Amino acid sequence: MTVYNDAGCPWGYSVNPAFRVLEWRYGAQLDWRLVMIGLTEHAQEYVDRGYTPLRSAEGYA
Repeated sequence: MTVYNDAGCPWGYSVNPAFRVLEWRYGAQLDWRLVMIGLTEHAQEYVDRGYTPLRSAEGYA
């Protein structure tokens, strides 16, 4: 299984518990490959587009 993820993306980060469940259930039956990507060059680009930490938190409330 190849997982593409951006370490700075809150949605990419929030899926980690689901991956841990898959890892726990299937263990060595799954071959994991993590590929880290960057959706932007700088995290400030998210803020400039309106994706602030506060706005993200409000979306989960």
